[in-house]
Amino acid sequence: MSYCTNCGKQIPEGTKFCPNCGTPVTSHHNNASHKVVEEGTVHKCPHCGDVISSFTSVCPSCGYEFRDVNISSTVQSFVNVLSNTPTTEQKIVVIRNYPIPNTKEDIFEFMLLASSNISGSSDGLLRDAWTAKIEQAYQKAHLAIKDHKDLEQIDELYAQSLDRIKKEKRLQSARIVGESLKSPEGLFPKMVMLVARNFAIIAGIVLYRMAINSYNNHDNGSMLELFGGVVLIANAATLPKRNAPLIDYILAALSGYISITMSHLLDNGSMLELFGGIVFIVVAVNFFKSLIPSKKNDATD
Repeated sequence: MSYCTNCGKQIPEGTKFCPNCGTPVTSHHNNASHKVVEEGTVHKCPHCGDVISSFTSVCPSCGYEFRDVNISSTVQSFVNVLSNTPTTEQKIVVIRNYPIPNTKEDIFEFMLLASSNISGSSDGLLRDAWTAKIEQAYQKAHLAIKDHKDLEQIDELYAQSLDRIKKEKRLQSARIVGESLKSPEGLFPKMVMLVARNFAIIAGIVLYRMAINSYNNHDNGSMLELFGGVVLIANAATLPKRNAPLIDYILAALSGYISITMSHLLDNGSMLELFGGIVFIVVAVNFFKSLIPSKKNDATD
C-alpha cells in the first residue's frame, strides 16, 4: 500500500498518477507507507469493550465490576527489591535512587506506597528518604499529568502525605521524651537541650519577676514588664520556624499562663494579663497551623 507524497491520499497498486491530485507516482512513492507508532496501553472493559479511565473499579457503561487488579509492574518491582534489601542504609539508597515513573497510575501507586511507609517509621533517615521521594513524585506528576481532575487527586494525596509526615514527627518527639524518661542516663543532656531551646521563656519570666520587685520597691518596672512580654511573645511566634516539638508548644503556652498568674501579684496587672493572652493566642494559632498540611514545599517542615 502506498500514499501520495503530495496530498497523502492512498494510491491503488499499479497507478502511475495520483487519482486525487495528479502527482506522478515514482518508485519512492510505491515504497512509501504510513507507520503508526503506539505507546502506552489502552484499558478496555472485558465485558462491553468501552475504554476505561484510571482507577475505575466498575465499568460506567455496563456496570461490570473489575476484580484481581494488580499493582503496577514498575512499583511492584521496586517493592520486591526493597523487601530483599537487608539493611536500613541500603534501603535508603534504593529509595533515593528509584526513578519516579511517568504514568499517572504508577505515580499514584508510588505516592500511596511512600505515604504508608512513613507511618510507624522509627528511623528518621529512612523517613526523610520516603519524604524526599514523595516530593519528587509530586513534582513529576505536575509535569507529566495535564488532566485537572487527576492533578486535584494528586494534590489531595500529597496533602495527606504531608499531614502524615507532620504527625509522625510529633509522634517521634513523644517517643524521644518517653525514652528519655525510661533512660535516666540520657535524661540530663536532653533536659539541657530543652532548657536551651526555651531559654527565652526563662528570660521572660525573670524579667517579670524583676518588674514585680521594682513595683514592690516603689520603682517603675514597666520597661522590665514590657521586655518580658515581648520576649515571651517572640518565643511563641518563632515556634514554627524552629520546627519546635510538641513539648516546646506546651512550655510556650505555660509561659502565657504564668504571665496571667503573675499579674495577680500587682495592683494593676493588666499588662501581664494582656501579654499572657497574646502568648496563648499565638501558640494556639501556630500549633493549629502546623496541623494543616501546606500545598507545596512543606515536606521537610
